[in-house]
Amino acid sequence: MRLKADNIKFGYTGNHRVLNHVDFTVEEGEVTGLIAPSGYGKTTLAKILAGYIKPEQALNPKWKMKKVLEEIGMPPKAMLDAITQAQIWNLVLDYAKTHQMGIVVISHEKELIHRLCSRIVSVKVLNRYEK
Repeated sequence: MRLKADNIKFGYTGNHRVLNHVDFTVEEGEVTGLIAPSGYGKTTLAKILAGYIKPEQALNPKWKMKKVLEEIGMPPKAMLDAITQAQIWNLVLDYAKTHQMGIVVISHEKELIHRLCSRIVSVKVLNRYEK
């Protein structure tokens, strides 16, 4: 199943929007990395996609990552050593490939993004600011 988010808007305070008219799609079987400097909305977009926060505007809000993590007993912000992280990534990638699932990888670790992802998208490019 395709993950498609259209026209996502979100701001934390006042009129400062972190995400403005963001369209984002992940196809079945695709591993997509989100990159941008700190403060550009990577984590905010991840929280919206996972259902932790609600955007000001969005279409097709069928995201369930928070529920999935809770069901397998993994706290969403667990700190893991490098070996455990690698084991988890291998399991997740194998499962996603078997079930033709798309994955969104969000990290400041460029090496991780380049190693795991078949497509890399900049949140800076996704944001469409009104003039």
